[in-house]
Amino acid sequence: MGFVHLHVHTEYSLLDGACRIDGIMERVKELGQTAVAITDHGVMYGAVAFFKEAEKQETLNAADRNFLGQLVLLVMRGMPTGNLSMEWLASEMCISRGQLNRRVKAVADAEGLRVYYGAEIQFFENDNDYLVYGFDEEFVVNNDLTRYNNPEEFRPVVEANNLIIYQAHPFRIGMTVTDPELLDGVEVYNGHGDHYSRNKIANKWADLHSLRKLSGSDFHGNLTLEPGGVYFDEYYTDSKQVAKALRDGKYSLKIFEE
Repeated sequence: MGFVHLHVHTEYSLLDGACRIDGIMERVKELGQTAVAITDHGVMYGAVAFFKEAEKQETLNAADRNFLGQLVLLVMRGMPTGNLSMEWLASEMCISRGQLNRRVKAVADAEGLRVYYGAEIQFFENDNDYLVYGFDEEFVVNNDLTRYNNPEEFRPVVEANNLIIYQAHPFRIGMTVTDPELLDGVEVYNGHGDHYSRNKIANKWADLHSLRKLSGSDFHGNLTLEPGGVYFDEYYTDSKQVAKALRDGKYSLKIFEE
């Protein structure tokens, strides 16, 4: 089974991320991995630097360069980023938007690439973070995930669209533990080394309330990595199948032993 880091923060997460993009590429290759995604806070300007660095690295073969560089661009096709448009991306890469779309599709077709939508969101009531899976491009275009006051307001959206929602690092300092009835699961392992997430308590909480469990690296820089993630038994064709696998428990957790 292949392992991919899907929660990584770069220097473009200002005042938070410490990982330089060129270092990400080098480290990924050292680990023998063939893919990585960046998930910076609030901005996606790092996507272009990410793409260009993937192309520049002489240690990467052509397939790996395209796989790494285009992963973020594919995810962005349906995202209402506001601060970053496909037109801006195309201009930065000195190609037209049509060329960019064709390039993205060609890479996906050639590599058999699967891109799964997911989001880390907050509600207005507090600073809690939630991980949501199971939506597609149409859902992102037609729904504003930033307008909800609390998980109770958002729960009908989850039910109506067959989504799945986890509370991220629920026992980290500054978080408020959410009513289990409003959740499908909780993150029982968060690998961010600069935060004390009380993972063991989260795991016991999940057992107590029969909640699904999730694990994530929450990667912000080379010095903070204590790997976490999920292994699936097979490759899925879209994010809805991923959500179903999570819902049905057809996965195992990657957890760094504390």
